[in-house]
Amino acid sequence: MRVAFFDCSSGASGDMLLGSVLDVLRIESATPDDVHQAVAPWEDEVSGLLESEPGGRYALGRVLRAGMAALKVDFYVGDVHADRHGAGLPLPHRPAEAPGHHHGSDHHHHHHDHHQHPEQTPHHEHHHAHAHHRHLGDILKLLTDEHQAGRLSAEAMELASEIFGILGEAEASVHGCSLEEVHFHEVGAFDSIMDIAGFAAAFHMLGTSRVVASPVTLGSGTVKAAHGLMAVPTPAVVEILRAYRIPTSDITLPGECLTPTGAAILAAIVDEWQPIPHFRRILAQGTGAGSRDPREKANVVRLILGDAAEE
Repeated sequence: MRVAFFDCSSGASGDMLLGSVLDVLRIESATPDDVHQAVAPWEDEVSGLLESEPGGRYALGRVLRAGMAALKVDFYVGDVHADRHGAGLPLPHRPAEAPGHHHGSDHHHHHHDHHQHPEQTPHHEHHHAHAHHRHLGDILKLLTDEHQAGRLSAEAMELASEIFGILGEAEASVHGCSLEEVHFHEVGAFDSIMDIAGFAAAFHMLGTSRVVASPVTLGSGTVKAAHGLMAVPTPAVVEILRAYRIPTSDITLPGECLTPTGAAILAAIVDEWQPIPHFRRILAQGTGAGSRDPREKANVVRLILGDAAEE
């Protein structure tokens, strides 16, 4: 049977998990050297959601994280990066090194899209109310609306709704509000929708029978959010870890390694938490990049797809 193993020793976020799955789909496709051709079926499935946001688009390309090649996925609304902090971030006019990034002079980012763009400043997935926001119910309605969700499969709709439900329940618990009152900033909500729905669509294309993941690295220190500095792991992450009994690793890395969206995705899909399982044969390895590029360890999620004996 096909078993997916997610190596979360560097943590996990929505874009890292999505990138790792798309990378495996690329490797298993008939055109592994042409990433856009390889992921065309995925792009077709999520196109309706991209078009539901005026100016919505994505960029996909290979980057390096501590010397390791990985696939990076970014979502944009016009020329604004739909970042995971919850607020729109205008794109600079030319490539610039972001604070906290440590690239050598020979480190180049190649994003294949209709619009070339630089690497964005690293941000994180915290959802707070701003001037414009979407309630969780609005997002769930969008995901299950056949007209707006376009070609998203029923299985992907169901998984995406489950992930958003997990995320919403954690946020409601942390903020002391009802699930109906949970809201996301408008631009940040688009990023979350695409990370989660995009992952759900890609994940079902893998055709796996079982999902295993390593204990997850949380990170350390603080992260800047709308209401000031928050300790890592953030309250929403801790709530998901508690509710779904997710084990954590003893690896200590600086910064926020596990985000709320990453935790919610893992909570929804993982059948068993353990080191890499025994495979009769390894089929593919995919690597998804996060926004940061710390020196200590490659900021990636690795997905190892293999054939394992039936249990």
